[in-house]
Amino acid sequence: MAVEERSVSYASAEMAPRRLTPLLLLPALCAPLVAAAPQEADGGVLVQVRTASRFGESSQGGRLMGWTEDGPRLEAGQAPRDWVRLDFPLAKAPRDPAAEDGWVLQLSSGLHIPGRPQGGDADRISWAVGQGANLLLVPVDLLAVRGFGRGKLPVALDEQEEDLLVLRTELGLDRRSGWLEDITAEGIQFAVGDRVEEHAWERIEGLLLFDEQALIPTVQGQVLAFLQGGASLPFAPRALEGGQWVGELPWGGRLRIPAASTLAFERWDGPFLDLCSVMRHETEFESGKLLSWEPRMHRSVAGRPLTLDGVVQPRGIGVRAPTTLGWQVGEPGLLTVSCGVDAEVAGHRQPAPLRFQVLLDDELLFEQSGVELGQGPQAIRVEVPRAGMLRLRCLSEGDALASGRHGNWIAPRYWFSGRMP
Repeated sequence: MAVEERSVSYASAEMAPRRLTPLLLLPALCAPLVAAAPQEADGGVLVQVRTASRFGESSQGGRLMGWTEDGPRLEAGQAPRDWVRLDFPLAKAPRDPAAEDGWVLQLSSGLHIPGRPQGGDADRISWAVGQGANLLLVPVDLLAVRGFGRGKLPVALDEQEEDLLVLRTELGLDRRSGWLEDITAEGIQFAVGDRVEEHAWERIEGLLLFDEQALIPTVQGQVLAFLQGGASLPFAPRALEGGQWVGELPWGGRLRIPAASTLAFERWDGPFLDLCSVMRHETEFESGKLLSWEPRMHRSVAGRPLTLDGVVQPRGIGVRAPTTLGWQVGEPGLLTVSCGVDAEVAGHRQPAPLRFQVLLDDELLFEQSGVELGQGPQAIRVEVPRAGMLRLRCLSEGDALASGRHGNWIAPRYWFSGRMP
């Protein structure tokens, strides 16, 4: 794997078999990395460790020395088994996402990655994240991609049966159905019927791929890596070498990420149920005359990035009060989640404070009232005493005509008591 002097990482030679190859073969390709012995960095990296048992309280400080099959290893020993997030306080602060080029890539999992296209081939796209010395080229298998576009993805007006390309023209936007043939540094090749057309990047507004519903496995030890520039991507760290995190991508291939531009690692899986990744058993929301205000996964209820106090949150559910979300849980456990008012209501005339509730069936377990615009994520930790319908409810504290009732539930996780460390 070649790494340029300016820390551009690319994994083209390490990508897994493409398009028609079963992705269930990927864990076998990843196995040698998992079994490799962890390598230490001199002195480690300063880190703040957040845990589920102390969610919302002060983080534990220390030095991260490396990574093992059991997860992060600190100077004092293995990290707590209920670790949720590792923050690196010496990493560079993120740039304003608005300063990026305005492109966004959406994975089939729903995760959005800001950046810009930088080429590729028939089976993958090279996605550029960051700027300058911290520029990172991430090869993404197209089976893991839902689409990409300038600021947002195209929307299929009818049932989608082919790929959808949207082009910029002097007369407006031109929508074309067909099949993506190839991605190059100059643009894309797109087949409409028997004709293959070439389109330069400056003409492309967005591309929505036909949903093949491919299964992208979660790699052992996978995290969500928060990077300078506001981007975040799924990544499985294996070692810290020469100031770079060395690891792998869930669709196959290795990647090196500069530690200086890595802001945090957030746990992707573990002894908990990620409520964003499982089907809800109950959804109640208030529909408008023109808009349904249906909750959105990993986006605000209006379709923008989840944003609390100027910081983009990659995983969560955007709602408009009043909205109730419910999951049936089969045993006692611990809920960890954060909440807040989405920054998009800043343009509303009378943004209303919101109230966030956690209920078990109809019993109120927790309530956070008076949550206002401009506040950061409000951490919530709730003991759930028994099985039942776990409900997350967002209510407005304004009158019936109050606008700006957009709330966010960030990274809701349910830790089963029998599986807690």
